Amino acid sequence: MSGNGRSCTARREDGWTLVEVLVSLSILSLLALGAWNAAAVSLRLASDIRDRAMEAARLLELDDRLRGLAGRVRTPYWTAEHAMSLDSGECRVAWLDGDPDKGLLMSFREGRLSLGDGESAAVYAGFRRAVFLSALDADGRPYGVSVELETDGGRVLAVTGRFGGTPLRGGASR
Repeated sequence: MSGNGRSCTARREDGWTLVEVLVSLSILSLLALGAWNAAAVSLRLASDIRDRAMEAARLLELDDRLRGLAGRVRTPYWTAEHAMSLDSGECRVAWLDGDPDKGLLMSFREGRLSLGDGESAAVYAGFRRAVFLSALDADGRPYGVSVELETDGGRVLAVTGRFGGTPLRGGASR
C-alpha cells in the first residue's frame, strides 16, 4: 500500500453541507422575524405616545385658555348673581374685563369647542360632547365657569376656570 498515511475513510470537511446551510438560514430568518416584530411594536408604541402627548398638549392649551378668560371676568360687588346665559351648545358669561357688554363666549358644534372673548376665539376639535356649567361654591354662589368634555377616545374630563377678583358680598364691616 502507499506510504503517505492517508486512509480511504477520512474526509476533509472544508465546506458546509446543504443541511447546515438550511438550518443556518432558518435560524437567521427567525432572528430577523423577531427583530422585525420588535421594531413594529416599538414604532406602534412611539406613535401612541406621540398621539397621547399631542392630546395632552391640546387639553393643556384649552385649560390655560379657559382659565385665562375666566380670570378676566370681574363681577362688581353689587350684582347678586353672575350673568351667565346658557343656550343649546352655547355659553356666555358677562362682565369680561369688568364690562357688562363684553363676555366670555363658549360654544360647541360638530365636535368643535370654541372659546373666545368676542374679539378672538380658539377652536379645539376632537370632542364627542361638551356641557357648560356654572361652578358653584358650598353656598351656591358662582365662582367660575366649568366645561365637561368627552374626547373622541371616550375620556371624560372637566375644566374649571375661576373668575378673576373676589366679588365683594354684602355684610357687616368693622
